[in-house]
Amino acid sequence: MGNCSTEAKLNAIKKSPDKKPLSHFVGNWKQVESIWNEIPAGAQKLAKHFWPGPLTLIAGTPNAIGIRMPQIEPLLALLQKTGPTLCTSANFSGTEAPKSLAEVDPNLSMRVDFIIAEPAPQSSGHASTILQFDHEKNRWTCLREGFITQTAWSEVLST
Repeated sequence: MGNCSTEAKLNAIKKSPDKKPLSHFVGNWKQVESIWNEIPAGAQKLAKHFWPGPLTLIAGTPNAIGIRMPQIEPLLALLQKTGPTLCTSANFSGTEAPKSLAEVDPNLSMRVDFIIAEPAPQSSGHASTILQFDHEKNRWTCLREGFITQTAWSEVLST
C-alpha cells in the first residue's frame, strides 16, 4: 500500500481532496499481486492485453487502489527494481493534464522533486482509460474512457 504521508503530500501539491485515491505504477505482474489483496476477475486478462499502456485498473474495498503499467521503457526498468510507486498526472486538480513537459504549469513543477515525461505524447490526445471492478456486481465499469474504448476492453473480457 502507499505511504499515507506521500499520498497526502501529492494531493496537497495537486490541490486535490485529501481522500482522492492515487494510482500506483508497476513494472510487472508480481508487483500487482503484492499490492492487491483480492485480484478481480479479468484483471490479468486486461493487463496482458493492454499493458504496458494507457489503462488504469481500480479494485479494492474499502480502500480502492488504481494500478497502471506505463509504456515508458526507462521507467518500467526502474519500477522493476524499485517496486510499485505512487503516481499522478502533472496537473492541478480540476485542470487538464498536460500532453507534454512544456505544458506543465510552472507553479506545479516548482513544487515537486521531479517529473517523468513520455518521450512523445500519445497521438490520440486521450488520457488513459480507467476501469473499476465492482465486487458486489462482479463486473468492470468504466470511470473514464480514454485511449482504450469500451468495445476494446469489453471484447478482451469476453474472450
